[in-house]
Formats: sequence, structure tokens, C-alpha cells
Amino acid sequence: MFKVGQNVYSQTSGVCVISLIEAKNFGIGEKEYFVLESIFKKQASKTYIPVDKADVQLRHLINKEEAESLLAYTSEVERIWENDPKLRRQKFEELYKTRDLKCVCQLIKSLHLQNEDLKKTKKSISMLDKDFLDKLLRDVVEELSLVLGVSLEEAKAIFEKTLN
Repeated sequence: MFKVGQNVYSQTSGVCVISLIEAKNFGIGEKEYFVLESIFKKQASKTYIPVDKADVQLRHLINKEEAESLLAYTSEVERIWENDPKLRRQKFEELYKTRDLKCVCQLIKSLHLQNEDLKKTKKSISMLDKDFLDKLLRDVVEELSLVLGVSLEEAKAIFEKTLN
């Protein structure tokens, strides 16, 4: 169960804090919503997550021990790749939707390594893949920053060491 004041992860908003529970009517009748406020976004924004759907749309943040384990896992995990862009997108989206951070880190590493290989031939991954990589990387770095108690820049540097 989630509660007010708790830090959580939302795939749509990244790392957030649950600021309050509010009754709202968004055209389907009044329901209770968790109001999420982004921790890292410079511009204040609120996201409303139905309390009765929170277990599907939110994830508890990892702790420091889990973060260190995740970094070790990312260093060792193998790249996965599918050359067909449509199949790759489908496979990667399925993995992303599991909300499993190990899967997310494998996706990041796979996209990163593919991009590094392509750079050697003066190419790069598609814009769609690049945008996906940037979003995944931003979300993981934000979570690592918060749970490890380091700046975003430090968290990014720590994580990037696991990618090569």
C-alpha cells in the first residue's frame, strides 16, 4: 500500500512523492486519487493516479542495497537486440511494462551498446530508440540519485560505468 509522503516511481512521471490523496471527478464519477509531484522536474507538475489502480501504476523505490545489486547486475547483463525495428520496439515495450528494474537496465545497456557500436561507423540508433533510451536512463538515474543520496550527475556517472 502506498501512503502520503512516500517516494514512488511512475512510468509516466518518473520519481515522485505522493503529496496527498484527493477526491476528483474527471468525468467518470468521483474517485480518490494519489496526487504525485515530481521530485526532479524543474517545473512543478502534478499527476493523478487512482488509488484503486496504484498497485498497477506505481512502484515502490528500491533501497540502497538493491541499488548496489542493480548496478552489479547491469555490469554483467548481456545485450539483447532485435534488428527489425518493429519487433524490437514491441519486445522492448513488453520488457519495460513489467516495471522490473533489471529489465529496464538490460534495455538501457542494450540500446547504449548498440549506439556505441553504430558510432564506430558514424551512425546511431534511431530517434525513437534514442528517446526511449533517454527516458529509461533519466528514470533510473533519478531513482539511483535519491536512494544513494548523490547528485543526479554523480548517479549518472556511477550508472554509466556499468554500461561498458
